[in-house]
Amino acid sequence: MAKDRILPQLHHMENLIWIGCNRVIRGWDGNYPGERPINMDVIQHYNAQFLKNIDNTVDISKWTNDEIMKYTCDNIHLTKAGMDYIKKEIVKIIK
Repeated sequence: MAKDRILPQLHHMENLIWIGCNRVIRGWDGNYPGERPINMDVIQHYNAQFLKNIDNTVDISKWTNDEIMKYTCDNIHLTKAGMDYIKKEIVKIIK
């Protein structure tokens, strides 16, 4: 679906910057109170395709466990430090 439907549409968007997603650290939920879906990692497959096929990207899939715990509060939602990181990377792209 990503290859056949989503990516062709994204290629028509001017000035697109794809902000990827980080890996999920199993066993660390941060401040998230609920139970996580078992298949949370499925998004990584799509993310890899987007990173490979979109010119301007912010790739956070290579963050270390320590970086994930610093830049997110629960494996998903960014902390202020995480938002600052993303902002810095976007500014590099648009300059």
